Amino acid sequence: MPGSFNEDQPLYTQIANLLREQIRLYMIKPGTKLSQRKLASFYNVSKKTISDAFEILAAEGALITKPKSGTIVTDSIWMSINSDRQPTFSYVDKGQHKHSTDEMYSFYSILTREPVHLTGPKIAWELKYHEPIQKALVHVAARLDNPVNELFHVDITGLPALKESVAGIMQKRGVDVHPGEIMITGGMIESLTIIFLSFLSGGMRLVNETPSILNSMTMVQSLGAELVRIPMDDEGVSMPALIDAVRHKASNSVVCINPLNQYPSGINTSPERRNEIIAACKEFGVPLIENDAMRDFWLEKPHPKPLKAFYNDIIYVGSTLGAQLGMKISWIAAPPYVIKRLSDVKTQVDIVTNTLVQMVFDEMFRTGLYEEYLERSRPLYGKRMELTESLMDRYLPMAKWNRNKSFYLWMELKGIDTLKLFNHMKGFVILPGYFFDYADRSHFHLNPFADSVENLELCLRSIAENL
Repeated sequence: MPGSFNEDQPLYTQIANLLREQIRLYMIKPGTKLSQRKLASFYNVSKKTISDAFEILAAEGALITKPKSGTIVTDSIWMSINSDRQPTFSYVDKGQHKHSTDEMYSFYSILTREPVHLTGPKIAWELKYHEPIQKALVHVAARLDNPVNELFHVDITGLPALKESVAGIMQKRGVDVHPGEIMITGGMIESLTIIFLSFLSGGMRLVNETPSILNSMTMVQSLGAELVRIPMDDEGVSMPALIDAVRHKASNSVVCINPLNQYPSGINTSPERRNEIIAACKEFGVPLIENDAMRDFWLEKPHPKPLKAFYNDIIYVGSTLGAQLGMKISWIAAPPYVIKRLSDVKTQVDIVTNTLVQMVFDEMFRTGLYEEYLERSRPLYGKRMELTESLMDRYLPMAKWNRNKSFYLWMELKGIDTLKLFNHMKGFVILPGYFFDYADRSHFHLNPFADSVENLELCLRSIAENL
């Protein structure tokens, strides 16, 4: 953390303290190889300073230098920090949940460190998403005065009033669903987690398009299942690859598709391809999960109906917009026996959806504040996208990106290693294609609505200057 050092201690002592704490908290794991060059660049100090810090930690037993192997973190830091014998915590690696790759763990760390985020399904304050929330809170306050206070109502599937409201939203989307067929959760990933915990086990396969957010997670593999990545073309997921993936292992396969405003590519599955996906899942008897969480992040109208409007047995995941202030909900719509199973899992892992947040969105849905915001803001979002395209043409004319009225830019920089470029950028979070597909070294994912226009321009200029 350049700039965070003080003058009271030598730099090498302060860096040794930082590294020791990261090792103690298991942020740097035993067996990790440390590079003097990379650390010197990260902390903006000389290699000699890092070498001196290494000497301190080596004397404590935290590091060891091996010929041809370099400097390695030992598993004895606990015994060297305290005089009493302490556990090494090496057993933390023996749990079922698999580790992220080092690159992916670095991404997660950067997400909390860098000040400007231009990625993910978020909305900048200046786009006024907080205004309908503020208005809804006035109504929520009145509801809290009621002796039958909903805050004390416990229903693992969600607030009954909100499920009624969501059922109304689903009907507008062409899906006839009863409130008893709906479960409320705190977000899209939480919905998928509950579904995967219910559906997947050792030897099973989750068939999912790629690029995808699921490629940055180890949730599926940790359950003993295989993540089968299916490529996409301009019309959506490749049907030959999808059929080949499920034809011979249908009884052990589950298909998960994001047909509208696919995250992160922005691809919208064509009507013909949608019909083919449904037909294939029906033919092979494969459960189909429709991830429709990006629906409200699409700028063009009218929206195509969800797959569930044409095939009711689909397990549907919907979501509201998300904002930096963390206000969002997701929901699962599925047959009653599926909801019963999902609620059992949700109860056992103690996933609790904030009741106050549920009340806010119930008010936003019931009073029309949410839909009103979408309609009022769509032209503003369109203008922001036009401005973004002009900035792209100015700073990155060599880039290719989706111009399909998506909420995101999925930009391709041919001949540029975007993972390396990402590691050189400071002050901004803009995710490289590697985050969504380990084989992708040519894309960046950009959300031009996640921060101010000024920061957006600074970010694009920074990319151009680092090419």
